[in-house]
Amino acid sequence: MKRIALILGLCLTGFLQISEAVECKDGETFIPYPKDCSKYYSCVNGVGYEQKCPDGFWFNPANKYCDYPSNIDEKYCPKYECPVGGIDYLPTPYACNEYVLCFDGTPVPQTCAEGLEFDPLIKKCVLIESSTCEILNCPEDSDELVFLPNKKDCGSYYICVKGQPVPQSCADGLHWSVANSRCESNETAGCNAQSFKIALAAMEPIPASTTFSIACPFFGIHFLPSPTECEYYFGCNNGKSHLFECPAGTAWDQTKKTCVYKNLVERCFYKY
Repeated sequence: MKRIALILGLCLTGFLQISEAVECKDGETFIPYPKDCSKYYSCVNGVGYEQKCPDGFWFNPANKYCDYPSNIDEKYCPKYECPVGGIDYLPTPYACNEYVLCFDGTPVPQTCAEGLEFDPLIKKCVLIESSTCEILNCPEDSDELVFLPNKKDCGSYYICVKGQPVPQSCADGLHWSVANSRCESNETAGCNAQSFKIALAAMEPIPASTTFSIACPFFGIHFLPSPTECEYYFGCNNGKSHLFECPAGTAWDQTKKTCVYKNLVERCFYKY
């Protein structure tokens, strides 16, 4: 009886938040949300509506309900060892441009700005050619050609075939260009494999002594823009705020809830 009450309570709580919709297959009722275990989709008449589990719970794909993280198989949701207090950054097994922000013991999925990847050694978003991340993620089904760089060899790259990376080589003297997805001369390709020194500013919280402050919601984890500077944003955890600074050259996008290049953020235009 207690288990039934728990499931019912979690499901009812989850339905309070509806935003994104996806297509559901016949017979599906609840489906996992990609790369964020705290969310799931509820299927109604073939349409899946985004839902969120209550704080502290994850969606269990095996049982189709919000559950304690300790009850969920790691093949569905990797377990991240987040410190109880403070801030930390962890890589994910999914993609190089994604990472996990450990926020006072709570893992929060994050994405680097376009053109950047999370480097697990220095725990920062850096230029793709400077990243030590070696995850090769090919889409399972794609009508377009997908290329991936070889970060350890400027003269080679990968092409995705049926979801698998297949190694390829440029002609002698040519390097792979990430920007143009083709082999070019060394001067124009801009490849810097084997060199991991080009890093953007760390995604570190500003020291607690800062005079910046903001009113946070009392419950849950939220990310809010700084009211004065577009390069800064606040992370809120159950009413407690932390001020963060985006990597150099980027600014906070409240719609996407991530740092993107400044020229894509309208509220930064006055700085140019």
